[in-house]
Amino acid sequence: MKKIPVGPAIVHAYRFAFRELPALVRLAWLPLGITLILNILLAPQMMALSRGLPTRNFSGVTMAWWLLAPLYVVAMIAAFMQFTAIFQYALGRPEAGRHRWFYFSLERPLWRMIGAFLLFGLTMAALAVVYLLAVIAIGLLFGLGFRAAHMSDIAIKTVAGLDVLLAFIAGYCGGIYCAVRFGFLLFPATIALERVALFQSWLTSHHNFWRMFGISLAVFLPVLAVMLLALYMLGAFPPIPPGVSNAQIAALQNAASTAIFARMQSYWYLYYPANALLSLVIAGLAAGTQSFAWRALTDDATPNLP
Repeated sequence: MKKIPVGPAIVHAYRFAFRELPALVRLAWLPLGITLILNILLAPQMMALSRGLPTRNFSGVTMAWWLLAPLYVVAMIAAFMQFTAIFQYALGRPEAGRHRWFYFSLERPLWRMIGAFLLFGLTMAALAVVYLLAVIAIGLLFGLGFRAAHMSDIAIKTVAGLDVLLAFIAGYCGGIYCAVRFGFLLFPATIALERVALFQSWLTSHHNFWRMFGISLAVFLPVLAVMLLALYMLGAFPPIPPGVSNAQIAALQNAASTAIFARMQSYWYLYYPANALLSLVIAGLAAGTQSFAWRALTDDATPNLP
């Protein structure tokens, strides 16, 4: 059984993301620009929408719904166009170099990538529903068994609490396992095989879960740490005084979010370019890692990776 070489995969991810950054900018600048323009237009609407969800008060959403939804869809398509170009380039596919100074394509690879992502999401949602139903059924059966055994209410509550904790741990670990097995090789498999390759991703990743999980942590934890540090410096994590109520905590968090959004809007000329550059680096890390792993497991006869 083939194994992903962990160290070389991590090295290749960072080398690809930073050494090939000029090429990634060339490939992605047009769809990335579309995404940025739409994000600037949609950011106030998304902020108002998120604020209104708890109370179902959407009066802050000033853009018409018939315009908001299509613009959001276009932004998502442009984002996936970036991923398509970068993953094609990472796998050495000729489609990525078809245009010298930009990449813009609404052809089949883009829709395969979107279809793969949607199928992944639906599969994970279906597994979550099945898991929840199984937990409810098992809980009912155990509850009937405890009642039949004439256990005390305190004993039943104690055992039920342990069961809930174990079910949560099992569900969380199972969700991570399925997400890694289905998702880690999904995009390179879809590009290389020229079809939505969700289940091929699962099959190809057999006996490589811990390697993929460790590679993902090693590659993305430093990026996550930098992002959390930036959010902390912006005031995203306000100090919570002891003894405050949940409503007061929510108010503090909403005030912090409002302040951060105001800073982003004031310094948009710094925030959006920095965010665009960060998104390209993250996409480069993902494409570099996953394309290397795909080739290591399949010996795919593609040109040499960048």
